[in-house]
Amino acid sequence: MSDTPSPTSSPLFLPLREQSLLRHLSDGTPPDTPLEQAGLLVAMLCRRQRPPATQLQRLLHDACALFAADDGPAAQAQLAASAGQDARALEAWLGVLAAQDVLLAPDEVMEAVLAASPDAYPGADFQTACRITLEEHTIHFRRHRWPKAMTKTPAMTNRPRMRPSTTACSLPNRHACCVRSRPIPMN
Repeated sequence: MSDTPSPTSSPLFLPLREQSLLRHLSDGTPPDTPLEQAGLLVAMLCRRQRPPATQLQRLLHDACALFAADDGPAAQAQLAASAGQDARALEAWLGVLAAQDVLLAPDEVMEAVLAASPDAYPGADFQTACRITLEEHTIHFRRHRWPKAMTKTPAMTNRPRMRPSTTACSLPNRHACCVRSRPIPMN
């Protein structure tokens, strides 16, 4: 079995905000709410190896309940970290988690969930809310147009017809907005 997640698997969203993770890395303090403390615990586990999603969902539920029942010393003991890390450490954490197909929840979803109940993990409803695309994205391709001064000559009619082909950019994230078009001959 490969360590790399399959491209068809859906990501697991952790109930943890990026600012809470950064504060944990820089100051060594755990998040304030039991829900985010459970998210941090699962993030620490997923940095080493990603267990199946069902096990992670159960761990989020159980850890959230345990952190909610405790006054704080257990969270401090379980989530102890070395302080003094910076934004580069945050980017490294996010990269390792993304490689395991684990992502942090969007801030909008976290605000709604924390307002409803900071002590309980909402489970499938939370995962569904994180998967919803909040904005539509449109990609525009430039079309090649012949200059007005240019007219078709008999030599141009014998040329092979061209069709557009798309190639992704070479950036590591392969952003869809960076797709460019180049003509290739049609056979």
